[in-house]
Amino acid sequence: MPEDLKPEQFIAGSYTISLDVAGRRITMGGYVRETDDKASIIAKMNRDQECIDHQLIKADLKSQEGHLKGDLAQLEALLDDHEQLVAKQGDLKPGGRLHAQDQAKMRNFEPSKDHLKASIAMRKKIIEENRKTLDAVLGSNGEALSQ
Repeated sequence: MPEDLKPEQFIAGSYTISLDVAGRRITMGGYVRETDDKASIIAKMNRDQECIDHQLIKADLKSQEGHLKGDLAQLEALLDDHEQLVAKQGDLKPGGRLHAQDQAKMRNFEPSKDHLKASIAMRKKIIEENRKTLDAVLGSNGEALSQ
């Protein structure tokens, strides 16, 4: 062994932690030195896994925000459509009936509205939890993880 190299500089192995999320692959890796003990190897891998988990939460947050916008737009469209159907129904001549498709929309309005409202509430809750988790990570690990 050359005299200028220390034993802790010799690499005994490496590891890689990967995650595919939102159409991209996040990979972190590190080296295991021959002087590393089991606890230090686990600590390194846990640190890297926490970084990967942070990216997963960020990706889920963006995904949930996108779905929330979609659900809100669907609810608005549903309410507008229902309002038009109610007006159309009011304009019918005595004994007149809405088209079968419009009748089905009227019947399905409440269940559809309830479903969208539940989805919106669930997504808002997930978004809030993700933000709290990210804030907690940032508070303990610094701003670098938010980038």
